[in-house]
Amino acid sequence: MQSLIVRGRVLRIGLLGLLLSLWLSYPLSARFDVWTPIGPEPAPILALAVDPTNPNVLYAATDGGGVFKSADGGRSWRAARHNLGFFVFALAIDPRNPNILYAGLLGRGVYKSTNGGASWRASYNETENFTVYALAIDPRNPYILYAAGSDTDTIVVSVIKSMDGGLTWSRTLT
Repeated sequence: MQSLIVRGRVLRIGLLGLLLSLWLSYPLSARFDVWTPIGPEPAPILALAVDPTNPNVLYAATDGGGVFKSADGGRSWRAARHNLGFFVFALAIDPRNPNILYAGLLGRGVYKSTNGGASWRASYNETENFTVYALAIDPRNPYILYAAGSDTDTIVVSVIKSMDGGLTWSRTLT
């Protein structure tokens, strides 16, 4: 009976050794979920947006670098911040027309691009110090937009809404 117990231990140790050797023979990336940094440098990325019609087109909002665009799934990036500030906290892409983008900026409100980020113009900056932290587009009606932010001076949190694609805005929550 004792020889069966010994053989069982030897068998278990042998199986454990075999599994360990197989595990060690695979590269580290095959053993674990490994993330590879592919984003733009040097500023931290605060928001990402993916083109709803082409998943290879990505936009990254950065804290200090503006907006960056990738057309190859994130392998390479280029600046997409003409007429835009450097501190971008939020991004949104029109679900029906991916050339229309919105960016929420530190102290500058909402900016809009109608050409895939090549240039930007102010959409909402009625107060000099309104920082936008989140943007949302109604998926059924992309003319309806929401932006959440605060006035830098007063720290009053607000949600603003546009019913006309960012031409005019009204406060819905203060």
